[in-house]
Amino acid sequence: MRGRSLAGLLAAVLLVPATGVALAAEPTAPPLPPTVTPVCFTDIELVWKVSTDAAGPADFSIEYTTKRTQDWAPPNGGTAILTPTANGHAAMLYTARADGPALLVRWTAAPDQVASAPYAPAKACDKASLTVNRVVQGGPASGSWFPVSLTRWSTSFVSPRQSATVTVPVTSDAKMAVEPGRWMVEPTKDAGSYVKLPEGYVWRSTACATTGTLGMADGQVVATTDQAVRGVRFVADPGSSTVCTVTYHLGPVLDDAIAAGRRTEGTRGFGPTKVVVPPGSYVTYLVVTSPSLAGRKVQILMKTGSLSKPWKLAKVVTVGADGSVRYYAKITTFTGFVAKWPGDSTYVASRSSGRYADVK
Repeated sequence: MRGRSLAGLLAAVLLVPATGVALAAEPTAPPLPPTVTPVCFTDIELVWKVSTDAAGPADFSIEYTTKRTQDWAPPNGGTAILTPTANGHAAMLYTARADGPALLVRWTAAPDQVASAPYAPAKACDKASLTVNRVVQGGPASGSWFPVSLTRWSTSFVSPRQSATVTVPVTSDAKMAVEPGRWMVEPTKDAGSYVKLPEGYVWRSTACATTGTLGMADGQVVATTDQAVRGVRFVADPGSSTVCTVTYHLGPVLDDAIAAGRRTEGTRGFGPTKVVVPPGSYVTYLVVTSPSLAGRKVQILMKTGSLSKPWKLAKVVTVGADGSVRYYAKITTFTGFVAKWPGDSTYVASRSSGRYADVK
């Protein structure tokens, strides 16, 4: 009896893992390949939907290319991230029709899990809608005075020479039907430069909000530009709606430049980039604006030491009869300059791009 009890006790002990002994983890199976569904075609692109209902992947990033290339390395491929949807994760992809009627997709984290489309899209895409509103802040100008351009483009994996870009001017703020695909809205350019606006007006911002684009919340702002990039890029999926607002305001343009030494006249030697001078040397900061501001006050702000330092008011100067301002400063360290028009009842506030000087 005692022997049988001891044997049973030993068997029970053997079933319990010893403290501190690591058990071998079950190997994690790789996620199944995503599903590739041909959706529709436009005049220049094929539209695909890539989706998965799997909850396993920690990374929903994908790489994709066309069957003709069989090459995953850039520039012969693209990347995307599947975004959450009601039934899992998905993304819409756009490929050039010149690349052929096929698509290969694989998980970035599990590149052996490859999916492909069995056939090309067989129907034309439903149009997307796009509305561009031109808003003018201040002054008598009408929004119709301010031109805006729409640019649509495709990118070829097979041959960059087969990539296409089409730019058309906006002539009305009414809602328009557009082909699905990649778009950019921006103030109109002529020969690569932004067109001159009516006197006293400057571009302020561009923002676009979308509804019905996969992976985007309804009404989500796609992007708002800053002074460095005026155009907003966005994707218009079939049946989606995008509303873009391009805002201008009545405010003086403040162009600036910088030069070494004290320069009391002319513009020779001034440049748009920073200058480097010996410690204790003078630099001249030049601001040029509209002569209509002659006699009005412009603020000169400075920062010293590094770009991360805050701007501080250095001096309030008067705009000359020719619309120019010169500010002289002796520098001993990195120094930044920017001009600011604080605004009044006629013109809203504006500022220059800013220039920098450093010592050697």
